Amino acid sequence: MTIKLPRIGPDGRRRGAWILLLVVTAIILATVTSMAMTPCTSRPGDGGVKVALSDGRALRVLYIGDSLSYGLYASSADKGFRQRMNAEFTKVHSVDAKAVGAVAYTASTIDLGTIGGNWDLAVVEQGTNDTGRSSLDTFRNDYAKLLDAVLAHSPLVQLVCLGVWTEPRFAQYYDRIIESECLSRGGTFRPLSDLFDNPENRGPAGLARFGGTSDNFHPNDLGHERISARLRGAIILTDGRQPWYRALFTRLRGCSI
Repeated sequence: MTIKLPRIGPDGRRRGAWILLLVVTAIILATVTSMAMTPCTSRPGDGGVKVALSDGRALRVLYIGDSLSYGLYASSADKGFRQRMNAEFTKVHSVDAKAVGAVAYTASTIDLGTIGGNWDLAVVEQGTNDTGRSSLDTFRNDYAKLLDAVLAHSPLVQLVCLGVWTEPRFAQYYDRIIESECLSRGGTFRPLSDLFDNPENRGPAGLARFGGTSDNFHPNDLGHERISARLRGAIILTDGRQPWYRALFTRLRGCSI
């Protein structure tokens, strides 16, 4: 027995095309509405920054720091928090990382011309060497210039700003500036002074360590691990693959995708 299906005429095909178009439009509008109600960058209270991973391209990470970012007096070069973070990133994605700054650097001595651009994530650990040396007004100006230099060439970068590594009674004044300047640019802030205040995160002095003989000021391996853990809690890696219309709308909003 042969079953003959009714032919669909031109009017039926046009109706089907319109229905399909309406369904697709409804899906796109629902997606756009949902994204419009979602902030580009999450704040410290809701988990930190979100960094999207993309197929075919390494995660580009910029570190701006001083002796802490260098890993000075860790037991070995790979035990510093920066190296620990890169090791964590490479577990899930390829990484293209760059470190700017060195031992004893302040916010004003960073060579802004070496920062580069098109970074996905920037971890800024500056201010420890400014504490007690630079006035608060000078530090605010220098720190703001530093963040603006990063954003000038990486407008979609996700910022994580670390507080200064010193006693809380001294750190509070500089940390307020770091937090304010960072959050005003869509970044997130994480303090370090409470970690410094725990003596098990520093020293002991007089040991042969990476970069020289250790002191009681710089973080030891445990201190670097705890700094790394704090950073890991502030950075959320997400899957950057998404439909073209979501990516387009996100870029139009000036967000990271």
